[in-house]
Amino acid sequence: MRYDPSQQRRVSFIRSRGKEQLDSLLLPIAQLVQEITPCSIAQFNSEFDNRSKEILGFDLDQKTIANFRTEIVRSLFGLVVFTATEARASERLERLLDSFDQTAFFKEIAFRFQFPFGGASKKNWDENQDLSLRPGPFIIQLLLLAQSEKIVLSRDEIYYYVLNSADVQQGKAKPNEVLEAIVEARSSKRAPLGYPIADGSFNRQHLKEFLDFLELGMLIVIEDDRVWLRSSEVSAIDRFRTVDACKVEFLDAGYATHDELRCAWDLFYTSIDTNFAVSGGAEDLAGVSAQPTTSTVPSTERHQPRVPNVEIGRQGELIVMDFERRRLSLRDRALLVKLVDRTAERHIGYDIQSARADLEDASHDYDELIYIEVKTTRRLTRVTTVEHDVFNMTRNEWNKAKESRSSYYLYRVYLTAEGTQIARLCDPFGKVGIGLRALPTNFEIQLDRPENELMDFDVLGAASDS
Repeated sequence: MRYDPSQQRRVSFIRSRGKEQLDSLLLPIAQLVQEITPCSIAQFNSEFDNRSKEILGFDLDQKTIANFRTEIVRSLFGLVVFTATEARASERLERLLDSFDQTAFFKEIAFRFQFPFGGASKKNWDENQDLSLRPGPFIIQLLLLAQSEKIVLSRDEIYYYVLNSADVQQGKAKPNEVLEAIVEARSSKRAPLGYPIADGSFNRQHLKEFLDFLELGMLIVIEDDRVWLRSSEVSAIDRFRTVDACKVEFLDAGYATHDELRCAWDLFYTSIDTNFAVSGGAEDLAGVSAQPTTSTVPSTERHQPRVPNVEIGRQGELIVMDFERRRLSLRDRALLVKLVDRTAERHIGYDIQSARADLEDASHDYDELIYIEVKTTRRLTRVTTVEHDVFNMTRNEWNKAKESRSSYYLYRVYLTAEGTQIARLCDPFGKVGIGLRALPTNFEIQLDRPENELMDFDVLGAASDS
């Protein structure tokens, strides 16, 4: 069968929000879900709807908030898993709040997403049983082929030839066939029937939003409707390249009810079998595909500063060390002897020792020591406000903040596609209840009167009486 791009089929994605909103809402919503769960499903629904108003906006009506909970928090983001009896935080959520890598979170969504989509209604699932596509891997593989041929694809071409193509959705066309059809249409200067897809939210918005997930995952760059692979994401791109994009993993198992389908889908969709948290270096891309020439690389890639290929938290610490080196030098280069990277010293409650320099005031000398704890998040979009931001502090860090008060600084580092942003917070302990909320996230358990006897085990693991 020859691939026929004119066979178009509209398969809806879950409607979400703009990239900036998704990036900004993700961490506070994830933290809220973690605080509420585990609990009954009814309790989760009630508490989420009431407590999320401050994050989402008090002016939203109850229906809009409920739709956000069901369609985005559960179905699209996969932050919560429903079992027959309770709602609990998903494995994907736990990974996010452990790594604070929002780009890895969106990579996981793009990697797992498939047609048919089990997060929709049972009716939608049944109607789409003829589909077999993992759109994220398919698009990445298509872009790899295009890049190897030094071909730049447009957003409209991906919409029409992939996301709205019946043959692609049904697993009948491979990425190489799609690229051949695009090249043929360009060379003949005859666009296929119905190209490009008509304007309008109904026709295009769901297609745009899937590309948003790839962009939020920092897998692609879109500039002037041209679409590129992001050159710094070699490891993740290679993982997307190795799967069969026309073969889905979650199949129809004869689910009798909507709840049965959704519970099974939740467990599949939110499980983590690939670690996208650490990205490869730009210098490795030649091993994946041919590099585009500098003149054709989007400006967002050409001028993007590179950070070391290390774990996100360490990236932030190295950035702050450089920031502090410059800050101290502007005040007095003699202060540089006070700048010490102490991240290798565990349990001291901070990462970097520095000096006040330009942070001095009437009660502190400019050469007085300060203690800096660095908290880093990786995301696509620039931060416009730190309101509702979320990060974790250990008991040692909190105790050091309590001990040092105005000499203790939190440096909040945001690694974005447009550069690095840093926010400083002095004396977090003193700001509790004044623009800052601190919540315990674990419990220290001490057994005073154990009720159970100890048992001895032999080398085979069989229990014997003590």
